[in-house]
Amino acid sequence: MSEQIGQVEAYQQPIAQKPAWCPEWWKHPEVVQRLYVSWKAYQQAVDRMSEDKGAKSAWWVQHWDHHARVLFDKQQGPFRACNQAGHLADNDDTPLPIVVEVPPDDARLI
Repeated sequence: MSEQIGQVEAYQQPIAQKPAWCPEWWKHPEVVQRLYVSWKAYQQAVDRMSEDKGAKSAWWVQHWDHHARVLFDKQQGPFRACNQAGHLADNDDTPLPIVVEVPPDDARLI
């Protein structure tokens, strides 16, 4: 995988800068999920190449381009807090405390 990403991914990276990447990428659940679903979609695109010549192109546009923008975003991406001190994912696998509440019946949602 490192060869594939290293060879093809240079999304908006200045020449002298390293992309936002963590050598321990597997410690970031979001990254694992994004890479997994991208890989599965890529496999499907390859399988469809005989009947859809644009399947791989569509994969780039509809899948990888979007995920790459997120993965390699130094300010807001999943590796934004990676440094020698640790990882954003170093939370003992405890989910983030996000509370979802149902709005009241009279809430205007649109």
